[in-house]
Formats: sequence, structure tokens, C-alpha cells
Amino acid sequence: MQYRARHRLAVSVILLAAILGFGCANAIKKPTVEVIGVEIVDITLTTIELNLTLTVDNPNPFGATLNRIEYEVEYQAGDEWRPLGAGVREEPIGIRANGSSTFEVPATVTSAELVRALFILLGPGGGELPVKISGEAWLDVELTSVRIPFETTQTISVTFAAGLINALQEALA
Repeated sequence: MQYRARHRLAVSVILLAAILGFGCANAIKKPTVEVIGVEIVDITLTTIELNLTLTVDNPNPFGATLNRIEYEVEYQAGDEWRPLGAGVREEPIGIRANGSSTFEVPATVTSAELVRALFILLGPGGGELPVKISGEAWLDVELTSVRIPFETTQTISVTFAAGLINALQEALA
């Protein structure tokens, strides 16, 4: 008799845990990461420093912490994507509950690759250059960690390139 009572209690606890666990898993919605801007910060003879502005939208009623973000910046040369730069940020960033949090991430671009990209942009048939920013963000949400991939493609125009060339000329002067 005592065995049956313990057995029922154990089965009840397991069922309750399964139901609650399933309910919690469905209740947590996956946040999204979006690149909303790219800004030139500094230009030297060997590098160009950029700030990528990202937004994390957290649809959950509890906050999260962004612990790590990795990203790559590439440009399109014909049918091929070529690397411009990459970076990692591991400083914790607080993400609001039921809302968006915006922050900047630094990126370094090597001038050699940038010169190739500008040649494509300003060369025959140029005028626009597709640039892809992709990566992964790791968020701690409640008792779990969530990996969120992101990717965006933006087109850089000749106007942007002309401003970049002017900035390079100023840096070299």
C-alpha cells in the first residue's frame, strides 16, 4: 500500500514537471537580432574601423543578457562573397523585457580588401556593392541560453564610396 502511494506520487510529480516544462518551453519566444546601421569611425593606412548598430527584440516578459556576439562583414565580387572583416564582442549587454535594445559593436576592415571592394564599386558596371553582415548572438534567457543567427545584406552606393575616398584622402594627408 505504501509502495502504491509513493509510486502515484512519483508519477504525479513526473507528469506535473513534464507539463510545466512543456508549458515553459512554449512560453519562451526566441528573440531576434537585426543590423540597423553601419558607421565609419576611423580610417588609417591599414584599417577602417566601423560601428555596427544592432537591435535585439525580446518579445518575452523577462529580460535577457547578451553574452557574446560574433560577426563577419563580406562584399559580393561576382558570384562570390569575399571577407572584409570580422569581430567578437563578449561584454554582457542587458536586453529589455517586452522590447528592443540597441547597441553598437565595433568591426575592423582591412584596407586591402576594401580597396578591392571599391574597385568593384567604382569600376565599369559598378555603382552599387552588396555587403553582407552575418553572425550569431548568444543570449541568456531565464534558465537557458539561446543562440540566435542573424544576417542582413545592404547595398553600398557610389555616394558612400565617394565619402569613404574623401575620408581616406584626409587620413593620408
